Amino acid sequence: MQPATWEWLENLPVGTYELRIRPDGLPEFTHVSTRWLEICGLNRSQFMADQGLAIAVIHPDDRQGMILANREAMAQTQPQPFHWEGRLLLHDDRQIWVAISSNPRKAENGEVIWEGVMVDVTAYKRIELQLRENVQQLRLMLQHLPTAVLVAALSPEQPVLFSNTAFERVFGYTQLEISGIRAWVRLVCPHPEEQSATWTWWERALAEAIATNGRVDHKTLPIMHKDGSPRHVVMSATLVDDLLIASFEDVTESMRAQAAMARSEARFRALFESTSEAVMLLDARHFIDANQATLRLFGIADRETFCATHFADLSPSHQPCGIPSLELADQHIQTALREGSCRFEWVHCRSDSDVEIPCEVVLSALELEGERLLLATVRDHTERWRAAAERRQSQERLDAMLKAMPELMFRVDRSGLIHEFHSSSMRQLYLPPESFLGKRVAEVLPAEAADIVMAAIEEAATRGCHRGGIYSLPMPHGEAWYELSIAAMGAPQLPSTECVALVHDITRQKRSEEELRLSEQTFRTLVEDANDIIYTLNLNGEFQYLSPNLREILGFDPADFLGQGIASIVHPEDLQRCQDFLMRLLETRQKQSGLEYRVRHQDGHWRWHVTNASPLFEPDGKLMGMLGIAHDISERKANESYIKHLAHHDALTDLPNRTLFFDRLQQALCDAERNHLQVALMFIDLDRFKPINDNHGHDIGDLVLKCVAKRLVSVLRQSDCVGRIGGDEFLVLLRRMTTAEAVIGVADQIVCALREPVCIGNLQLRLSCSIGIALYPLHGRDSITLARRADQAMYQAKQDGRDQIRLAETIT
Repeated sequence: MQPATWEWLENLPVGTYELRIRPDGLPEFTHVSTRWLEICGLNRSQFMADQGLAIAVIHPDDRQGMILANREAMAQTQPQPFHWEGRLLLHDDRQIWVAISSNPRKAENGEVIWEGVMVDVTAYKRIELQLRENVQQLRLMLQHLPTAVLVAALSPEQPVLFSNTAFERVFGYTQLEISGIRAWVRLVCPHPEEQSATWTWWERALAEAIATNGRVDHKTLPIMHKDGSPRHVVMSATLVDDLLIASFEDVTESMRAQAAMARSEARFRALFESTSEAVMLLDARHFIDANQATLRLFGIADRETFCATHFADLSPSHQPCGIPSLELADQHIQTALREGSCRFEWVHCRSDSDVEIPCEVVLSALELEGERLLLATVRDHTERWRAAAERRQSQERLDAMLKAMPELMFRVDRSGLIHEFHSSSMRQLYLPPESFLGKRVAEVLPAEAADIVMAAIEEAATRGCHRGGIYSLPMPHGEAWYELSIAAMGAPQLPSTECVALVHDITRQKRSEEELRLSEQTFRTLVEDANDIIYTLNLNGEFQYLSPNLREILGFDPADFLGQGIASIVHPEDLQRCQDFLMRLLETRQKQSGLEYRVRHQDGHWRWHVTNASPLFEPDGKLMGMLGIAHDISERKANESYIKHLAHHDALTDLPNRTLFFDRLQQALCDAERNHLQVALMFIDLDRFKPINDNHGHDIGDLVLKCVAKRLVSVLRQSDCVGRIGGDEFLVLLRRMTTAEAVIGVADQIVCALREPVCIGNLQLRLSCSIGIALYPLHGRDSITLARRADQAMYQAKQDGRDQIRLAETIT
């Protein structure tokens, strides 16, 4: 090395050296650092005088090994790096540990130069020796632990490095048999299914532990002892550097005991759950457990919710005796704890409703795991209480019915002997009680009434019951009528059969029936003689009654429409108004009038009727339908229609007059504007019509005008319109025209039609006409403008020689 290099190496905390091999084979140091001399306990002058001191300081026990290792490294054809670790024995008898490393290199002259370092490792060796001693102590401690312990390397195959005596006891394998075994998990789990599941879990748990430098949590594993017996162990493991330390606790017996306990508990739970009665476990403060019957009884979804429920939530605030439920419950609990058991009646309530549940509760005290608890059995007595309540209610109802019943009640035997009676009023009795009790019917009632009653008793005694026997008795307040209902008590057809007879006073009913008969007779006489149709409808709009004069007015039998709706006779166009009329009456419950509508006659034509109607109510005020009167107004409607027609049509030709024509023209213009169409207006004036009037008279002239009107209508479409506005002037409206040429074509047809001779008797009269045409929107956008422009065009046709067609001029 260069001197500068050696100078730099002098500053290092390790000793450095360089040596060469002399021709005689002995090593010769060419340089040593000061630190090297300090480690060897030598000074430079001593060492330069005798380099053999470098070998002399090596501990006698380690010297030969170092020389042999050095020679072996140097004797190679290709010298190899040299490493040695050993002790030095210094002049003051101190021993130190050093580590020497040397690397060969060839010099330019071919010599092999060895460059090396020496480090004092005494402190590290002391720690290593202490660790070895600690490991040995740890092995002794692990060997005698009561828990099975296994140490394995953290390599893919995880070979076993150590196992203790407890491991041999649990698994059956000695230290010698288990040491060095790879994949030890497969050894202790020989069954393929268990082995696969355990190995999968182990690899995942180990990988997670390695990643977090932590522990493998406790896991219960099924294993097999060397002798083939199955066992269970709880395994946990800790990672220490590259070692795995696993511990195993044999839980085979405890698991067997747990399994037996689980089976016993399952049998108890099955018995606990199978009982139909509610059973629960509790202490003095809260619920601990309950079976399904308990949950059903109280309307609670699960045990957790039940156990979190307070006693007060399952009982009303007070029991029927008036004592607060919590106070009384505590008294019963203390009694059961003191005396061993307690039985009492209790009213519970469901958690999901206000329904109260009458129950019988039995509390039994028991010791469980050193704790004083109570077992409660709750029997639902709802049905028993309900039956008792129903019996009480039935008796109360019977008593109330007997008190409130307006009928007379008698208990009689088959011979007619009266044993018992009941009456809400003594005024109902024909005789005072002392005059008929213990006597027979024939001795008490008039002969005719007695015969009727005895016949009814005999029928009831024979057949079991009788209904409908009616008889009358002379009472102080007038004649009274009674109806019998008799039922046999016990089996009929026995001589001793007794009967219960109810005697209902129907005097008022008989009088009402007579009054109703007279009223109906009067009403029927009025209805049958009326000129209008009288009818009734139910709430669905169906006929319930129609007066007989329906035959004379509309030709139908009233029975044809009974049960049918108004749609069966009302014109379809008027049906909605009639239904609205009916709904208005039903909603307001007030009289409605003035509805005009059409109804079908039997011969097929339609008649106009006007109706007034009033609501009908049941005796309790409930709306039941309506009563209506319908009057025929067909003649009036025909007159109104005729008058309306005269107001809008020409009396001579029956064509629309000016008013109606211009109304239709306005409608056509609105339609054209909305749909972007053309409308044509023609102004037609007959040529030389005045001479016809003058020469032949107005009667002939009128006939000519009628003929012209018919010819104009025959030429036009149904959607077009022709009107007479006076004298011999006519207007024609053509809707939805496409071109002026099409309009002129229609005008040509009119001219041709009017040129045909008009034959009246022996007369043959010839006509012609002048026509002016105005188009919308070309010549105007309103009816007045179009009429004026068509009139102007007509006069132009007149001036041009008559019998002409002229289109209005376009104004620019």
